[in-house]
Amino acid sequence: MHGYSNGSRQAERVTGQHLPARGRLSVGHLLGGWRIEGIEQQYAAAGDVHGFLLDKQHPSADFTINGYYLHVSLDSIFGSHTETGYGLIMTTGTDEFLGVGKGFRASFTVASGPNVGIASVDEGRFEEGKWIPSRRLNGDENDQGSFWRFDPRGLHTEKVKLYRFD
Repeated sequence: MHGYSNGSRQAERVTGQHLPARGRLSVGHLLGGWRIEGIEQQYAAAGDVHGFLLDKQHPSADFTINGYYLHVSLDSIFGSHTETGYGLIMTTGTDEFLGVGKGFRASFTVASGPNVGIASVDEGRFEEGKWIPSRRLNGDENDQGSFWRFDPRGLHTEKVKLYRFD
């Protein structure tokens, strides 16, 4: 995974705290900095949480989580290219992930076996520890099931469910 290495630029301000200017993002920075209610430490303890910062010098990050290989990159759609992005992705169940961030997109593959598709993407929030979905995203927002996208215009919390096919 690529770390954020441009020491001359300050990371974006999020809810009153700065993300680290160098190195990998930690769960503590993201959970503390973003104060995401309802995200349990059990996900962090299981090791199924990955945070990242992306920019032109480090436009992508790759990692394995919950049996899936994820390729995360700066968002690009309809000729528009994001210059910075950041996020946190964690496993919340079998073939299910929670993501928080902006300006990136993720694709899922497996080392061997069937192909992977996106069954659904829901925007939402947590209230008193419970996930409250607010909007189901359609094919325009996920490139017809090819990418899990996080719009660069604001911070988003989303859940994705995957399926496998031949």
